[in-house]
Amino acid sequence: MSGKRILGVDPGQSGGLAIIQGGALVIGTRMPIIKIRGKAQLDARAVLEWWWGVAFDVAVIEAVHAMPRQGVTSSFQFGRMLGAIESLVFSVGVPVHYVTPAAWKKAMGLSSDKQ
Repeated sequence: MSGKRILGVDPGQSGGLAIIQGGALVIGTRMPIIKIRGKAQLDARAVLEWWWGVAFDVAVIEAVHAMPRQGVTSSFQFGRMLGAIESLVFSVGVPVHYVTPAAWKKAMGLSSDKQ
């Protein structure tokens, strides 16, 4: 995948989107969020507007799951965010891969704790 432009997706309210090519960051943004009925949701329009200015050949989404001590409401909101971003990525028609947080952080030279 070295010559390809890769969309990296860290889903969730504090996540982000990045285009990487040849191991270097081309462009990135924090996950666009809007409030709907007081809850943070993916701003799908903002994601699409960002995508219109970039191109990518493949998408890599962080393989996330509910956390044991996370509340039901938080888990549900997080799942909605992941499902929304997955739907948008799948609609583009590029191959989609999943990678664990530990794997992508190691590949990027980051520690396993939050940075």
